[in-house]
Amino acid sequence: MATRGSKKTSRRLGTLWRRVASRWRRAVGREGAPPQTGQAANLLIISDLHLGEDCKPGHNIAFLRRLVVVERKLCEFLDHYTQHQRAGQPWRLIINGDMVDFMHVHLIPEDWCEDPDLARGDERRFGIGTGPQAVDRKLERILDRHPGVFERFARFVAAGNELAIVIGNHDVEFHWPEVQEQFKGRLAGLVEEGRRESVHAGITFYPWFYCEQGLVYVEHGHQYDASSSWDAFLDPRTGHSDDELELNLSAASVRYFINLNPQMDPHGKSDWGIRRFVGWSIRQGFGRSLRIAYHYAYFAWRLINLWRQYGHEGRVRRRADHLRKLHEVAEGFGLSPDVVLQLDALRRRPATASIWEVLRVLCLDRLILYCGAAGLVALAFLAFSPIWAAGIGVGVVLGSLLLARAMEKGRNLDPARWLPPTAEKIRRSVGVPLVVFGHTHDALQVPLEDGGWYFNTGTWIDGREAGDGVPFTHLIVEHVNEGVHAQLYRWDKESIPLAEIPGAVLPRQKQDPAVDDHAQVG
Repeated sequence: MATRGSKKTSRRLGTLWRRVASRWRRAVGREGAPPQTGQAANLLIISDLHLGEDCKPGHNIAFLRRLVVVERKLCEFLDHYTQHQRAGQPWRLIINGDMVDFMHVHLIPEDWCEDPDLARGDERRFGIGTGPQAVDRKLERILDRHPGVFERFARFVAAGNELAIVIGNHDVEFHWPEVQEQFKGRLAGLVEEGRRESVHAGITFYPWFYCEQGLVYVEHGHQYDASSSWDAFLDPRTGHSDDELELNLSAASVRYFINLNPQMDPHGKSDWGIRRFVGWSIRQGFGRSLRIAYHYAYFAWRLINLWRQYGHEGRVRRRADHLRKLHEVAEGFGLSPDVVLQLDALRRRPATASIWEVLRVLCLDRLILYCGAAGLVALAFLAFSPIWAAGIGVGVVLGSLLLARAMEKGRNLDPARWLPPTAEKIRRSVGVPLVVFGHTHDALQVPLEDGGWYFNTGTWIDGREAGDGVPFTHLIVEHVNEGVHAQLYRWDKESIPLAEIPGAVLPRQKQDPAVDDHAQVG
């Protein structure tokens, strides 16, 4: 018992020290400052690694084998670019969101933390929450699960390169400065003592986006997805608690449904309708189907509660903090506050803000439609003659079927359709030729109408069987004699161009780059 108590004391002292250190760094202005863009670093941009997605009980062997392949590919990729710089320039590796997957980590307090103080509310059933102490435990679990990958990250930075981490929706818990410090400290501890300080200094977190004026804008892209967005992403805490983060629709679906049904592959489900979901449920067997139905009903109840809490007065305070931090982001990148406010206005309203959107997501709108149709048919038989009632019934049935089909088309939750037009608006607002998103797991290279290019860096999770695109994709933005070359690649023992589409060659910028510089096809 004494040993267990000493471990608890040590963890609490460590957490206290990280909080003090992070506040001191913010006070002197060192934390979160972007690297000097005058340094001619070549950019490696990847996203959606989802490390830690397997930190839950019940996954099948095929899923675990897939993650072993992801880890091996990542290690090869990091080893290669640690040893190979181009034109003598260092690399700046930008991980554009969802590097780790806090959302899917399912740790029960008794099984992991052995600290009853962490267990509150429903944490014993759905896992520890999103407070800084709980996230410390999750991060520790993820780092221990994938030691080879994080050791490579540390070596990469120790070799003189930089690591820039843009926060996404699956790792929004990096919002906590304490968690950022734990991550930096753990990675620094993986190299020899003389290089630890440089590794710590070479890792920078970006709470929203990364930007190099006149060149590139990098954002995860979840703010343009109603199921994954926040009204106040720079302060995503709940309105009624300073120690927990707000759940959006996507996070709630993982916590209250997907984590309880690990046999369900979470990838490639954004276009599922009620038929595909019911069909999948039936194939799981009778007993499991009943459990799935119960979990779905509970998830629906929690989602409706999130809608009810949306108007909490604390949300106004969070939004005010978010707007204040917007000005800090603008100052850090040398952008106009008006430009950053324009970017913030592009976000999609969270689905939990509207009861109708909640019902659509849950497919309950169709249930209401069918129940209403059945009620109208019943009233017709009570109020009219059988012939008239039959005619009315046929009309109601046909009308409800047509309306249900229209609802199904309107329920499309795939955010991919929103990103290219959003990239166009960002390119005009910020004045950069390259706009890069992740989030959708589908690597893309698309020319924009007014010049410039939209890239999506795809994912490193091999989810092709579930409907995702080609895995192990990355974007390289390289300084060459002509200017800057940007090209999508996939990793297979080396970087291979993703398609026959030529890369984008950007002319060398003047000292004061103009807003209307365009990318040209090479």
